[in-house]
Amino acid sequence: MFLFIYKTLKILISAIRGSDSPKQIGFGIAVGMMIGLLPKDSAFAMMFGLFVFATSVNLLATTLSAITFALIGSLCDPLFHQVGLFVLTHENLEATWVWLYQQPFSAWTRFNNTVVMGSLLVGLFLMFPIYYYSTGFFEANGARFSRSLTRFWLFRVIAGKKKLAELAGAES
Repeated sequence: MFLFIYKTLKILISAIRGSDSPKQIGFGIAVGMMIGLLPKDSAFAMMFGLFVFATSVNLLATTLSAITFALIGSLCDPLFHQVGLFVLTHENLEATWVWLYQQPFSAWTRFNNTVVMGSLLVGLFLMFPIYYYSTGFFEANGARFSRSLTRFWLFRVIAGKKKLAELAGAES
């Protein structure tokens, strides 16, 4: 059990220390936002999940972002419903929705659900700003954050900067 926790923390620290570029982290946050906002029984969420594994986004950033935005997304369902209802009942788009609904794959996407459509549109609308600002944040603060972590002895042990034997000798 200890070995599993140790390996998990080592992966977490390598992700935090900057093994990925700020652009990969920012894109991971943006894609995680899309996964988190979309209802999980829609094919759109599965497609974004497959996209994560097909590209080189930061998996830690994607996972944490998806969890965070899933919590936020459930609170925003009334907003998503209003946006989806507006788009799905718009007169000029009615023929498009009828045609899409008749396609074989459309039942899996559940695009005709107002919450699915609204969360998809809001997520797509927010994707670039989330990417842009999170990339800028990690470009400006990533190295400083990594340096501040090296002050903690547990971080140095897991990252391989100190051996456990050295710490045991220093404490006795």
